Amino acid sequence: MDTANQRAVMYQRVFSLLLLLMVNPFIARSEVITGESADQIIEDAIEYLRGTTSYAEASMEISREDWSRELSMLSWTEGREHSLVRFTKPSKDAGNASLTVEDSIWSFAPKINRVIKIPPSMMSQSWMGSDFSYQDLSRADNIIDEYTHKLLGTESHEGRKVYVIESIPKEEAPVVWGKEVVKVREDYIILERGFY
Repeated sequence: MDTANQRAVMYQRVFSLLLLLMVNPFIARSEVITGESADQIIEDAIEYLRGTTSYAEASMEISREDWSRELSMLSWTEGREHSLVRFTKPSKDAGNASLTVEDSIWSFAPKINRVIKIPPSMMSQSWMGSDFSYQDLSRADNIIDEYTHKLLGTESHEGRKVYVIESIPKEEAPVVWGKEVVKVREDYIILERGFY
């Protein structure tokens, strides 16, 4: 074999080796993604939801034995420490807002045009008449650290796999819920989060 052919074969081998080394991390990562634990799926979904910053339009239905109502809201977050929720409907609640900075919460009531800092003694009070407390609002990410997670199974949504995860609060966790059931689509979108 002449020198030119030897070089060509060597370059092909080096190129093949480099290609294998470049593709291998992606193959390894795809295996990790499909084999993630319930803990990792929850953490990744919360991180995906919050990101560096986020914006959401949402509604909350409050149902009681003798009445029910639905609230619409806009929400902005920055990291895990800052969030703002502003209600848009119904008209009697429109403009009400809650601002969270670390563990502190402020509430704005447009009817009296005042900002009120929620004191620690009121953190267990109901937020906008719901079963959520101001404490729940300030600790929205506590599902990551204060719960144990178990994969119950999978479902399908629009042709994609959905993981159904049961989250039970740890014994020492300051949580009022007995459990949460979270449905996370394979692309880390939280489709449903039920509180029991």
